[in-house]
Amino acid sequence: MLTNLLPKIMGFIVIILTLALAPTIYTANADITGWVGVGDLDQFIGLGVVGGFGAFIIILGLLVSGGFFAVAGVKNKLAGATMKDLMMVVGSVVLIIVMLTLFVNVLDYVDTLIQAAIAESDSLGEIGFGILPLVLYVGIISLAGWGQVSTYRKLRRGGRSSRSKIAYA
Repeated sequence: MLTNLLPKIMGFIVIILTLALAPTIYTANADITGWVGVGDLDQFIGLGVVGGFGAFIIILGLLVSGGFFAVAGVKNKLAGATMKDLMMVVGSVVLIIVMLTLFVNVLDYVDTLIQAAIAESDSLGEIGFGILPLVLYVGIISLAGWGQVSTYRKLRRGGRSSRSKIAYA
């Protein structure tokens, strides 16, 4: 009975640590949405819209993929969270915080590229560089949950897995 209790407690610790670090994600995201450069945030196509709710999606992804999967477990194969789950989620949260904090530098550099494209009348470069920050930001959002989900799928035995064979007709 006690062997099942400790993994459940570890799962709740994962959730608590994610929630404790979550305000830092909002702070780093606020720096992105409040970015001011030569141009404004509107030159980065779609980033102003996605950036408005990105922090919430990131935190939700970290909570669901790390904590809730660990607490719930699957069948009897995964009884709950382990220290590895705890470290994986904390590592993911720290990685997301570092990436969001450094993202303002990405905006500065891409702004320089957009201004150079405008000076050269390169409309394709202006649009292409304008989309680049959105693609990177969406990558950060998807990274928030993908590490834990892929690990979860590897640990799961039976059922569909990433190694299942696909029949081609």
